[in-house]
Amino acid sequence: MKTGIYGGTFSPVHMGHVRSCSLFLDAFCLDRLVVMPAGIPPHKEMTDRVAGDVRLEMCRAAFLPLSPKIEVSDFEIKKGGKSYTIDTVRHYAGDDVVLLCGTDMLLCLDCWMRAAELMSLCQFAVIPRRADETEKILRCAERLKREYGARISVIDAEPLEVSSSEIRERIRCGDDVSSLVPGGVMEIIRDRGLYR
Repeated sequence: MKTGIYGGTFSPVHMGHVRSCSLFLDAFCLDRLVVMPAGIPPHKEMTDRVAGDVRLEMCRAAFLPLSPKIEVSDFEIKKGGKSYTIDTVRHYAGDDVVLLCGTDMLLCLDCWMRAAELMSLCQFAVIPRRADETEKILRCAERLKREYGARISVIDAEPLEVSSSEIRERIRCGDDVSSLVPGGVMEIIRDRGLYR
């Protein structure tokens, strides 16, 4: 089975995430796409303090309506502790796993926990967030291929420049972000008074 994994903090889920999910599903002809909200990400501090079950709820509201091939998993949240991608990929051992990661994550991929093993276990897909990132991504992909035998594909798509941190800041300032997040996610943000 060809399984895509799309992990992240998803705090909040925004239209860039939704678009990336659709592009990923189509580009790799996946049998299933597992959206995986992180428990405690090892690479960054969770400053907004939105609980895992709320981020899980936002993911379900945003991603499940897109395709019957999409699943939202609570594996990393239920596991507790720091969420290391190697543990998640091992959880899907036996599947042909493709991992979608952002530019910033790709550029530090060889610093991840058990990076060499991770690169041997799965393939990686990257979607540039900004137009000026493609060349940097290709150079990094070539180096990781040479040094680790990594299999990395860049999904060719027009970048959509939006970030969760920008959305959180705009909500804090009282700005309208309804055009940047899916409707169901916006309802959760309003109902729970998130990011204020």
